[in-house]
Amino acid sequence: GQVAILLAPATIVACVTFSSALFWNTMLAPMVLRETLTKAHCTGVTMLSVGGVVVTLVAGDAVNKFRFSPLELKELALREQFFMPTGVLIGAACAVVARACYLKTLES
Repeated sequence: GQVAILLAPATIVACVTFSSALFWNTMLAPMVLRETLTKAHCTGVTMLSVGGVVVTLVAGDAVNKFRFSPLELKELALREQFFMPTGVLIGAACAVVARACYLKTLES
């Protein structure tokens, strides 16, 4: 495990280690700390996991390339492995923000 982390690109290592730490904190909190797991927690963990998978898939093709031209960045962003999950995550984030704004207006 440690050798794989040393050999992997920094983008993948940072994404996977950060998202996996948050994932396991969320999964263990109800058992260890007796916290309740809400829909917002589940949504956040799902978005985090999908984002980690997307970064891993997209970065895996560009391991040895560290500089991209604007055209190459556009091509990477329009790939199905990046575009579809990112669109879903942006839509989910917008829905979360809209709901928070709606609930804020109800409190006023």
